[in-house]
Amino acid sequence: MPPGLASGLPLPLLQQRQSHPLLHRGQAVTTEYIDYGEPLGKSVTSNLPAPLRDVAEACNEHSAFDVVEFRRISPNSHALIVDVGDGTFDAKNRVGIRRFERLALVYSSNLGFPWEVRALRSDFPVTMHQNHVEPNSPR
Repeated sequence: MPPGLASGLPLPLLQQRQSHPLLHRGQAVTTEYIDYGEPLGKSVTSNLPAPLRDVAEACNEHSAFDVVEFRRISPNSHALIVDVGDGTFDAKNRVGIRRFERLALVYSSNLGFPWEVRALRSDFPVTMHQNHVEPNSPR
C-alpha cells in the first residue's frame, strides 16, 4: 500500500528548500523567509491535527504545491509550509507578488475559524486583503 493517511504510513514530503534562486536583471537573487514556529520535520505524524494532514495530502497530489515541512506555532496551532505557484501568475504585477511563493497554511484548533494563510517571504508586499498581524510576523 502506498504511503498516505489511509495506510497509516508517513506521507513522504519533498526536501526543504531554504530559498528560491530568482533572476533579476541577469543576477541570481536569494529569497529570505521568516522563521515561523518550531520545525517538526517533513513526515506526517499522528500528533498533527487530522485537517492539517488532509491538506498536506491534497497539496502532495497537486502539481502547484511543494510541501516543505510542518511547524508548531503554538500548542493549539500548527502549520504546513508549502512552496506554491504554477508559473502562470503575471510576474510583472504592480503589487510585487511572485509566481512562486512560500506560504504557511496554519490550522488553529482552538479558533472559531481555524485556518489562515501567512506569506513567509520576508519582503512580501502589504496588500489590502491581508489580516492584521503582529510586527515581524508573516503576513
